[in-house]
Amino acid sequence: METNPSDQPTQKSLKRLIPSFALSSFQITLITFILILCGMIGFAYVMKDKTEQKLAEKGPMAIITISNEVINRDQSPDNKIETAEEMSEDPTLKEDLSNDSTKSPLPSSPMPGVYEDSADGYLPAISKDGSKPYVVYAKPSKSYPNIPKISIILTEIGFNSAINETIISTMSNRITLSVSPYVENLNQLTNTFRQSGFEFLIELPVESMHFPKDDSGPYALLSHLEPSMNLKRLKWNMTRTTGYIGFVTFKDSRLMSISTLIEPVLDEIQNRGLYFQV
Repeated sequence: METNPSDQPTQKSLKRLIPSFALSSFQITLITFILILCGMIGFAYVMKDKTEQKLAEKGPMAIITISNEVINRDQSPDNKIETAEEMSEDPTLKEDLSNDSTKSPLPSSPMPGVYEDSADGYLPAISKDGSKPYVVYAKPSKSYPNIPKISIILTEIGFNSAINETIISTMSNRITLSVSPYVENLNQLTNTFRQSGFEFLIELPVESMHFPKDDSGPYALLSHLEPSMNLKRLKWNMTRTTGYIGFVTFKDSRLMSISTLIEPVLDEIQNRGLYFQV
C-alpha cells in the first residue's frame, strides 16, 4: 500500500501536536529552590536520626572541675589548714556525707519569676528582684571554707532509658547531670532528675573541629551562620525544658575559637542568668 506524502505529518503539524513546556527563568529558579529546600529538609531529617544514634552509642562521660577559689593558707594556730585525717574526723562533714544517698527532691520547674514566655516555649530569665535561674535551680550545698571544691558533671545521658534509671537510682545526687536537647520526652526526664534531687545542665550542640563528619544535629550553632541565626538556635535549645542551671559544651569546637561568633552566645547565656561550662 502506497502512502500519500501529503498524509505524512509535517514538522509544523508535529509542533502543534506536542505541547510546549518552555519555562520562564523565574519558574526554573523557583523549581530549583524547591528541590534544594526539599533536599535540605531530607538531609536534616536523616542527620537528626544519625546524630541521636551516635549520641546514644557514646554513653555517659564525666567532666571533673576543680574550683580555682583561693584557699586560706594562713598557718596561724587559730586558722590552720586541716589535714585529710583531721577532716575525716569532722562530725559535720560526716553527717553531711552520711545523708549523701538521700534523694530529697528539688522544687519543680518552672519556678515563678525566672522565666518568660516565647513562641517556642519558656525561656529562662533573671527575675525582677535579681534572682537567677542558675541560683534558683541549683542544688543546695554546704560550704566548707578550707576544703577545695570539686564538681563532677555526667554528660551525654538521656537516650538510654536503662542507663537513666541506673544513674537516678544508684548514683549520688551530688553530681550534676547534663542531657542532650534532642532527647524525646525531655520534660519528663528532667522532672525525674529534679524529683530525685539532681541538678542538671543542657548540652549545647556546637560545631566541632571535625564538622561535618562529626555532626552536632539540626539545631547546632555553626561557624558559617550569622550570629542572629545562632542566637535563634540557642533559644530553641533554651526552650526544650525548664529547671536547668545552664549549658555545657565541649572544648573541641570551631565556634568557641571565633570570638565574634561565640561572644553574642555567651552574652545571651549570661544575660539570662545561666551557668556555662566548657
